[in-house]
Amino acid sequence: MNIGFRTNVSKHNGFEIGLRIPLAVNYYYKGTYDGVTESVAYKRNVSVYFNYVFNF
Repeated sequence: MNIGFRTNVSKHNGFEIGLRIPLAVNYYYKGTYDGVTESVAYKRNVSVYFNYVFNF
């Protein structure tokens, strides 16, 4: 999920600020061996971003 705000401060310059919240888990491996279930998963952390934007 991406949540953010963007504004232009002049004709060609602007700023963005936002928040990215991951909702899905990526499984690299799921398996069972001798009754033992193993899994390797990756989930990104929440990230905050701030960008400068130049429009032409």
